[in-house]
Amino acid sequence: MAKPFAFPASLLLILDAACVHAAAPARQNQPATDAPAEGPGIALDRNIIIGIWTDDGNCGPDAPIIIEFSQDGRFVVPNGAFGRWKLDDDRLTMTGRSAATVRIVPIDRDTITVVHEDGSLGRSTRC
Repeated sequence: MAKPFAFPASLLLILDAACVHAAAPARQNQPATDAPAEGPGIALDRNIIIGIWTDDGNCGPDAPIIIEFSQDGRFVVPNGAFGRWKLDDDRLTMTGRSAATVRIVPIDRDTITVVHEDGSLGRSTRC
């Protein structure tokens, strides 16, 4: 049985480390100067989050940077690590042995911008 995913100690971001190092929105090391714009007419809800996401466009069977968010509130990454996720307004919280929260800004139904606590941005696309 796989063990719950432990978030790295350096985690101030989520989908890069919270599910990356196993899978998801890559953190870019540049601070945000402006808040990202939401796509026209795109409302963020659980249905946008549910599915499989990648940071690098690789959705193949050996892709190391993907994360799957399931409808029942669980997430899993390719190495078998797992945890729970919850969306409150635009805040996505992922919990394994520790927890991390980021802000999600939908660009369209298949692209999101991830705003980390330190203001840096990541971009993820649906597989």
